[in-house]
Amino acid sequence: MKKMLLVLLLPLTGIAFLSQSCNKKGDPGNVVNAVDTFQLANADYISGVWALQTGSGSAQGISARVATRNEEKITQKVFNSGTVLVYMKVPNGLTTSSTQYTLLPFTLSSFQTGYLIRLSYTYETGKLRIYYYYEQTDAAGSQAPSVSTATIPTWSFKCVVIPGSDGFRSSRPPVDLSDYEAVKAYYHLPD
Repeated sequence: MKKMLLVLLLPLTGIAFLSQSCNKKGDPGNVVNAVDTFQLANADYISGVWALQTGSGSAQGISARVATRNEEKITQKVFNSGTVLVYMKVPNGLTTSSTQYTLLPFTLSSFQTGYLIRLSYTYETGKLRIYYYYEQTDAAGSQAPSVSTATIPTWSFKCVVIPGSDGFRSSRPPVDLSDYEAVKAYYHLPD
């Protein structure tokens, strides 16, 4: 009788052990593919600097407006071996549909000679930063206005977090990163 009970309990114990070891809740560094949709308005940005790399080991600081968000899903593991992508909803007037998203960095025409409007991002563990700045063009004699007095429109963004086990750090990603719908389908992102 004891042998029969042991024979019945052993497989059940193994199943319980396997189901527990496959549970992702125990390790806060293991996140699943995630997307966070949010809006930023003019008041969300403060004065800051965007560092533009100008050569090997050198950079130029460009005045910028910076919005910082807490993003708890950007864990140390994601920072070390995962991927964070940020998409902006394409502003009305640039497309016939305002349901399209474009990958940052994104450039808008200023409709004035001499500069373009740029949006870029950086991230670190627990933080995401969106930068709004002016990029000087080669138009002679023109100067970009001060970004500190700019009124930044309210735009929608999507932050996509792909953990290390699914992330990529290669020149050939598994999907076209510029196409949000393709990224959403490939990584099974929620709506």
